[in-house]
Amino acid sequence: PMSEDAFKNSLVPQIDVAKAAGFDTLIFVPGKIGEVIAESLNLPRGAIVQTSNFIGFMLEAAAERKIARGILCGHIGKLVKVAAGIFHTHNRVADARLETLAAYAAAEGLSAGEVQKILDANTAEDATKIIAANRLEKVYDKIAARASFRAERYVYGALKVSTILADYAGNILGTDWVGK
Repeated sequence: PMSEDAFKNSLVPQIDVAKAAGFDTLIFVPGKIGEVIAESLNLPRGAIVQTSNFIGFMLEAAAERKIARGILCGHIGKLVKVAAGIFHTHNRVADARLETLAAYAAAEGLSAGEVQKILDANTAEDATKIIAANRLEKVYDKIAARASFRAERYVYGALKVSTILADYAGNILGTDWVGK
């Protein structure tokens, strides 16, 4: 596709194919990490839908097609943006990764100095190391729940959403998904 609209529209048929195959729960993945995580959880391959940076657009397309449920599954660096209400996740459009991670860690009692380290980190992946060093991994389940809440609100409750956050190594950091 030569335009952003054409690219977005080229992603939508994945939803139609999954729905035609009988799936009423779709696994929305921004990229390969989410896909690998979904497969490691034995989620059905036919229900995996690539969103690229267009998470909001794809959620809306799923809602229009009366999909019942969605699971956002991917890297913390992409999906933490959804928790902040960002549904076009390209870093040139909007980026609040570090600020969101810092806010959630601060709410759990992280010291101001450590919060500053998160804000100064180069990547969300680097920030996860600071969170781990301070034993505040519980923030990830809260971030996942907030991403789900924001996603459901984005589509006016038209579909139920859960979220699975992972790191580059494929480790699940946090989730509000309760299984099949």
